[in-house]
Amino acid sequence: RPTHLDVSPPAHFQLSDANYYHIARAGPALTSLVLADGPTCIVRAHPSLAALAHFAEHAPQLRALALPLTIAAADQPPLPLAYHSAALRTLVVCDCEAPPEASHRAQIIPSAAFVARCFPQLSPAGVSVREYTRSFWGDAPQAVWWREVAGLLPIIRTTRKTEQRAASAPVPSFA
Repeated sequence: RPTHLDVSPPAHFQLSDANYYHIARAGPALTSLVLADGPTCIVRAHPSLAALAHFAEHAPQLRALALPLTIAAADQPPLPLAYHSAALRTLVVCDCEAPPEASHRAQIIPSAAFVARCFPQLSPAGVSVREYTRSFWGDAPQAVWWREVAGLLPIIRTTRKTEQRAASAPVPSFA
């Protein structure tokens, strides 16, 4: 079984959440996966943030993941109950679309919670954005958004550990 897959030829891609599901299911031994990452790759449809759960559930050895995603309020996924990939250390979001300004702030915390649940070992330093098809002066909105999501990962992780400890602590008896 292959452990590294890079599908970034000069081509047009039309990716969906379902495509990511099938890729994740087909590559449980993958440690590195790069999809449509490069200036010659043109992605017409970006999968949603929910597509990350497919990799967390079906590719437990995955340490590095680079792929295009869409960030949209309508696509906010529910938190996965138990899907997580403890191995993932690097997430590169390629050529992603930024959320509309009106929903920008409202999406950051739920998105960070989702990413933290999928990939509990992912640190802020492991998250980055590569933007190929647009030219911006300064930081692109999607890079700022992902930097804020990444910055919340340790806070969410610490809060979750505190909640888990509290839930497993013995309940004092006042009898």
